[in-house]
Amino acid sequence: MIQRGSSLAAPTEVDTAPMPFRDWEAAVGSRIAARARPLKLERGVLHVRAASSTWAQELSMLGDAITTQLRARGLPVHSLRFRVGKVDPVARPPWREEVRPAPKEAPLPFEVRRELGKIPDPELRDAIAKAAARNLGWQEAEASARPRNAPPPVPP
Repeated sequence: MIQRGSSLAAPTEVDTAPMPFRDWEAAVGSRIAARARPLKLERGVLHVRAASSTWAQELSMLGDAITTQLRARGLPVHSLRFRVGKVDPVARPPWREEVRPAPKEAPLPFEVRRELGKIPDPELRDAIAKAAARNLGWQEAEASARPRNAPPPVPP
């Protein structure tokens, strides 16, 4: 079902979306996610705003594949309903302005050096050793910059 909506672009829409944008984008792909947004999930029906009637029609033909992808991500979606309206660009975080110098490479622990010695290819062994030393350097730099009683960062 395709409906035309006039005042659907509420400023808090991103906060009230039925799922995080990254889940929507993972399910439908970045090309579709740029032109359609989930609005609400109601009794298994996901209401989606499409940028144009052409996009709404295209998405309705892809409905089974989209609902399958969303269900695979744990969302109880059984069908889709489309509305045509303005789809604002996704607010992406600004790129970091400051460029930080890379910290010094940290010395590798004995256990790591021992395991690296088992790699027969010298180029591969050196590349892994360099990457591990740089990674440890970053970890040490971040740990020293964090307040003592702060918990370690959670990986994304």
